[in-house]
Amino acid sequence: MPRSHRPHRRAPAVGGASRRPHRGDGSGPLRRAGLSRGAAATGRLLCRAGPSGRVGSWRRTGRASRVKLQWLVRRLERPARRDALERAFLPAALEIVETPPSPTWRVTGLVIVGFLAGSLFWAGLSHMDIIAVAEGKFVPVGQVKVVQPLETAVVKAIHVEEGSHVRLGDTLIELDPTDTSANLGSLRYDRSQALLDAEAARILLAGRGVDGFTAPEGANPVLAAAVQDQTREELARFDAAMAAIDAQRLQREAAIRSARAQQDVLAEVIPLLTERYEALKGLFERGNGPKPPVLAVQQELTEKKGNLISLQQQEQQGQADIVALQATARGTLTQFRAGASDRRLKALQRATQLEQQIAKEEMRDERRRLVSPVSGTVQELKTHTVGAVVTTADKLMVVVPDGTPLIIEAYVENRDIGFVREGQAAAVKIDAYPFTRYGTVEAKLDQVGKDAVEENGKGLRFPARLVPASMEIPINGELRPLMPGMSAAVEIKTGRRTVLDFVLAPIKETLHGAGQER
Repeated sequence: MPRSHRPHRRAPAVGGASRRPHRGDGSGPLRRAGLSRGAAATGRLLCRAGPSGRVGSWRRTGRASRVKLQWLVRRLERPARRDALERAFLPAALEIVETPPSPTWRVTGLVIVGFLAGSLFWAGLSHMDIIAVAEGKFVPVGQVKVVQPLETAVVKAIHVEEGSHVRLGDTLIELDPTDTSANLGSLRYDRSQALLDAEAARILLAGRGVDGFTAPEGANPVLAAAVQDQTREELARFDAAMAAIDAQRLQREAAIRSARAQQDVLAEVIPLLTERYEALKGLFERGNGPKPPVLAVQQELTEKKGNLISLQQQEQQGQADIVALQATARGTLTQFRAGASDRRLKALQRATQLEQQIAKEEMRDERRRLVSPVSGTVQELKTHTVGAVVTTADKLMVVVPDGTPLIIEAYVENRDIGFVREGQAAAVKIDAYPFTRYGTVEAKLDQVGKDAVEENGKGLRFPARLVPASMEIPINGELRPLMPGMSAAVEIKTGRRTVLDFVLAPIKETLHGAGQER
């Protein structure tokens, strides 16, 4: 049986190199495992006597066992590592192979991997606020009050200066009222005339004379007397017309009475003439009398009957004329009253319209005196010259109310409005005080607009109102009050998310849209 080389039989080591014995006594790692080097290297069929003494109890191993066996063989047959001096005498290629990797790089890699793993773990557990940024400014509750003229006018007097403190109702600026005063005088005169016309029409409708004529308050006495005289003449003309109609009616009634009297006479005469005619006719027929008397009586009887019929027709005509005159009288009266009523109605309507115009002109005249809508301080005074011309809706000044709490008027972008809700907390960064040095002011979202507005050409944005938690901000150990008009950036806290989600959001968005572009 081969034996391993004894140390005294081997060649001396060069440069102190390590020496490994060749074990031939079966004490090597492969021999201890009962394997031959060839079988271990090739992974061929291994046979061994089992516990029962039978050969072949080991079968061909599976793939996992072969891999494990090969790894074990390579590990056991791996030569011992050489030190730096030994590697220095090796060829360059072998020196590179034999030189172990630097532990510094391995440690550095492990540190980097650990740092990345820790960062991912921290990013998955840590949360951060989701904010919606909105631009805004501080304004007093109720806004600052802008003073503007109603129409173009000339400045008559200026009663305030920049920074003046005013009270509610104090006069700020007076405008020239010349044109409105002239208009008011003309309108009031026209209204007095309209009221006089209405009073005259009322007197005509009453028909009881002008004794009850009452001039309206403020009417010109001369004009009132003229209207009264005109009304008296109109009543006289109406009475004369009615009297003429009544006279014609009386004349027709007299003619009817005369015709009836004549009819009564004829009613008595005609029977007598008829009897006389019958007598003369009988004598003539018996031959006892002449014929001419018979004809004369017959002619007279015929005339009397004709006269009776004519008188009856005259009576009927007179009655018809009386009916017509009565209708004419009623028509004249109706027309007169209708004209008077229409005249009164138009006069009252005109007076009402004039009163509205007078009220409008009085309001214009009153607004020629610009007064303070609230108690506060005058700012942004635009005009300083008496006689200057101001135009309609020109901003002359603003009045900042006293003691009014401030709110923040901000505008939320369209992309953020879906996540903004009333009651959310917000941090306000005031532009006048850098937040990196002086911090922010806490606020609460009080109201969000229901419709978007376009502000200064910045697109459609939703107005929002926030209430600050404090009206002061500490600056270098001193509390400074917040002032109206200060601009600020409002960061509304709409939710929370992990840092990992924040980092992966752009990647997710890119992956979601990848390959979908046209």
